[in-house]
Amino acid sequence: DISASDGGAWDPASRAEFDFAAQRSFLAFMAEILAEVRTFMGRHCPVASFCSVTSSFQHDSFLAAVDAKDQPFYTMFVQTHAFLVYLQSLHLYSGGPTPFEEAVRRCLGGEEASRARAAWFDLDV
Repeated sequence: DISASDGGAWDPASRAEFDFAAQRSFLAFMAEILAEVRTFMGRHCPVASFCSVTSSFQHDSFLAAVDAKDQPFYTMFVQTHAFLVYLQSLHLYSGGPTPFEEAVRRCLGGEEASRARAAWFDLDV
């Protein structure tokens, strides 16, 4: 159980507020690291299998566009199951926002979502 710095237990409202803030921070982080992925997608795959979506993703170009200090993280991240599922969703929802992008819009709203959406759809904000 999470306790406050004074040694007492957090009240449910404070804990819920903390949980929501942590979730928003995580969602904002994920939106930021995934924002440029759409621009490195190749041709649309008729079937969004792991093999087809990874072959259409311009892996080397994507990693070259990342800051050198961040490349070790991104090199490992693009090999995760979560990233492969995200690539699949980009193919399945190629005509519009993915469920993740919609969640970002609903949860973050405002300027954070606008920046992420602009990167996803190459818009000027």
